[in-house]
Amino acid sequence: RCIAADNIDAIRQHLNVLSQLFAFDLTELQTALVQSKQLQQFSRFVNEYFMELLRSLETALSDLSSSKINDILCTLKWYDSQQSDIVAKLQLFRGVQIPEDANYDAVVTKTRDKLNATNAEIISNGLINDKLQRNAKDEHVTYFQQLNARLLALKKCAQLLTAHIPEHELNEIYQECVLRLENDFTRVVEAVQEKLRRSIDNDETFNEKDCDFLNDHYRILLALQQANVFQMHSQKIKLNTAITQISKLFDESISRLEHRAVDLLKLTHHAEDDASGQALNLLIESLIDLELLRTVCIEFKETIQTKLDRILYSFKEQHANKVTALHSLLSHSSSVWANNLVDHAIFQSIITQRFNRLSAAYGIDYVLENMDGIGDDIEKPAKKKKLRQLFDSCKQRYTELVTQYLRPPQEIDLAPLISRIKNIPEGRQQHKDRIVWTTDTKDKAVLLIAHIFAYWTLTKSASYFECTDKTDHRSYLRQPQDAQIIALFRLLNIGSDEQSYAKEAWDWCVNKLGM
Repeated sequence: RCIAADNIDAIRQHLNVLSQLFAFDLTELQTALVQSKQLQQFSRFVNEYFMELLRSLETALSDLSSSKINDILCTLKWYDSQQSDIVAKLQLFRGVQIPEDANYDAVVTKTRDKLNATNAEIISNGLINDKLQRNAKDEHVTYFQQLNARLLALKKCAQLLTAHIPEHELNEIYQECVLRLENDFTRVVEAVQEKLRRSIDNDETFNEKDCDFLNDHYRILLALQQANVFQMHSQKIKLNTAITQISKLFDESISRLEHRAVDLLKLTHHAEDDASGQALNLLIESLIDLELLRTVCIEFKETIQTKLDRILYSFKEQHANKVTALHSLLSHSSSVWANNLVDHAIFQSIITQRFNRLSAAYGIDYVLENMDGIGDDIEKPAKKKKLRQLFDSCKQRYTELVTQYLRPPQEIDLAPLISRIKNIPEGRQQHKDRIVWTTDTKDKAVLLIAHIFAYWTLTKSASYFECTDKTDHRSYLRQPQDAQIIALFRLLNIGSDEQSYAKEAWDWCVNKLGM
């Protein structure tokens, strides 16, 4: 019955019966039982039972499962109380050997050591540590969820294990952890608030180290909020209030930088040339300060981006003739954060014009003269002549389409152009691994490329209508490089006498370009 029992209460009941049986002087019966297979089976059962109890203890301690730890301690305490009646008598039989550490006092000591080790680990790590600050926000939340789970486990241990370990000792372990975390939290909040208030009160800017500090510590507070670390452990900590206060200080500090930039913007507008130039340099410094804060302090990225956009668009509206100068000063700035600003939308026309001028040095003549190929006859003059004719045809059609559909952003309608593009590939002969073109449909590939590039240019044409340089309007349109067009010709085998085209290349051309 003891062997077949499937729960601890049944095992205890049957062992009690055995205890009563062993109380009599049954030497002859014991001698007979020693030879019994049932007794050998019982010996193995007793050995395995205690070994499994110790294995369960290791798992329970690892998980800090207070209920399982309590069950094991209660079981061993009962065994120890029955030591003279059961355990000692079990050992009369051969094969019954109970592990030395399977006793109540040893397990209490092991439990106490585990609780103290958990306490020491939590206190050592605290809320802020180097490993945590290097992790991403999601890992912050995971870390604090695990910390919360350990605190809850310690709290349950303080409630369930008082029959085995003094209550004051258990409470001391738990409360010491909570106190350390409360102190860490207070230090974090005070340090962040002090840095923000000093910036506001003394009109100080942030360096990169300051921004890293603010970003790391604010994200830790948000992760604590998401993981609900203090909700069940401390009435002292007002996490939501602290986050709200810090957010307001952040907003105030960001607004201070914005107001400074706006004041410099006004000064740039009204001052004489020398003073205006000085104000422009100071404006750039303010823009860089905002960009640094935007890039590093991720939680406030959208807010700061909105303010940067407002400042830069105001600058463009008030100083259209100085946008190029602003872009040039940012481009030549030694600050890495200035490089982020040079790609802002207000400079798009400048970027586009510069790109077009640079690519003009590598026009179609340069491309055809310097191109070569492996395994084909591209070096032959006739082949290059044919490519040039196809290129001229494509470029002419592209220019006609851009001229036909080019309108200001609020007026442009590209639906008819898109419809035309979708109808171009009709009539091709599609096979499993390639597309074959007949003579009368072969020119459709060139036509499709011209239409696709025209569509691309027209969707990026806003800067064309914003430019003030009326002498070179076309340079403000995003246009394909001549080398890009020739590369597509070569990719699709256009210009070759062969009429087979790689199916993958054509599908990419038609499908991947948004058509």
